[in-house]
Amino acid sequence: MTDILKFWNSFYENKTTPWDLASYAEPFKTYLDSPYCIKSGHVGVIGDSLIL
Repeated sequence: MTDILKFWNSFYENKTTPWDLASYAEPFKTYLDSPYCIKSGHVGVIGDSLIL
């Protein structure tokens, strides 16, 4: 395993993932409840990637 994989795996093995809120982020919820949010249509998935 490369060093970078070991680095990222260590977070999950030690259960120290501060970016994982186990819930929605409050600013995102505020946006979804606001009149500025598009209620139907396309959805953008932020941070998602697919490598084949």
